[in-house]
Amino acid sequence: MFGSKKNIMPIGDVKKAQLDSKGVRDEVYVMPEKFHTQKPSGSSNKMIVVVVIIVLIIAVVAGSYLIYDMWQSNQEPQDDTNQNVATTNTNTNANRNTNRNVNRNTNTNTNVNDNTNVNTNDNANDNTNVNANANDNTNTNDNANTNANENDNVNQLIPPIISGDADRDGLTDLEEALVGSSASSPDTDQDGYLDGAEVLAGYNPVVSSLEGGLIRLKDSSSIDKLITSFPENNFSTLYIKGWSINKIEALHEVRITTATGEMITISMIDNEDGVSAANYYLSGNTQVTLSQLNDVGTDTLAGVYAPNGLSAYLTDENRERIYIFEYDLDDRDEFRYPTIFHMIIENFEFFEGQIETDQGSGTNASDGSATTTATSTST
Repeated sequence: MFGSKKNIMPIGDVKKAQLDSKGVRDEVYVMPEKFHTQKPSGSSNKMIVVVVIIVLIIAVVAGSYLIYDMWQSNQEPQDDTNQNVATTNTNTNANRNTNRNVNRNTNTNTNVNDNTNVNTNDNANDNTNVNANANDNTNTNDNANTNANENDNVNQLIPPIISGDADRDGLTDLEEALVGSSASSPDTDQDGYLDGAEVLAGYNPVVSSLEGGLIRLKDSSSIDKLITSFPENNFSTLYIKGWSINKIEALHEVRITTATGEMITISMIDNEDGVSAANYYLSGNTQVTLSQLNDVGTDTLAGVYAPNGLSAYLTDENRERIYIFEYDLDDRDEFRYPTIFHMIIENFEFFEGQIETDQGSGTNASDGSATTTATSTST
């Protein structure tokens, strides 16, 4: 089948021929090429490489995930981005209230970290607002102000509403009724002077000098004379008959109460610094300027009205004392007796010693005609 050849080798047992001792090579017979085992082609090798690469990639990804998972499980629970930032509550209270906001934010944040963020956040933050504003400032109105000073000072600047004066003669209708003049005629006695001007000048607006009656105001049946009876440093003035008088010796003060409840207080203090009445007032009312004060005085005293007209401060020529006149509206909105208040100031007289009257020391004459004798020189 293969032709005649010498020394044919069995199939499947191909060997190289050995040289014999004579150096003669045996002929070698091989299997036909078509029966040889085929070597893998180049495309098969490429496929194997691709498969290996894919397997490696899958291994790397799986390993990375396992490493990340292990790392995550080893982490401490973190305050996630939901941290409740403690509120500082500065609470700036016009009054400088420091408001120490303790704000204990307990934030229980359970963080179940499947990143499902269960974040229980019990918000025990309750903002326990330990600020409870116990208002560290308790605002005890550090202003203590008790609104006294500031309100008084503001009130010193604002004149109250003057009670009605129908005939515009300088006396309110209520004052006209007290002194007996007409509320519909500005000059009741027809002497050419307005009723209010006559009262301030010390004249009776009801009786004309032409009639020859009791033309002095102190002689009027509606007017009484106030005389103090202190051990020393006494004074006198005119007031409306029927108004009550309260003399307080310990304070060296007299209080006149009107029939409608207002109170007029007369007091005096030593003028140790020898200042003028205006400077005394301004030293205690720094928000007031000298130009806002109105002058007031008598024959022997000089001073000023507060801007609202409800108080007056006077001093003597030697500036030994300050005499203070105050009108309390008794929570009323209107100034009912402004001219009578001025009359009391205008008719004020001071005596260094005791005052003797024809009805006994320190009494008020019921008819207003009491005579006074000072044991020492009056100012």
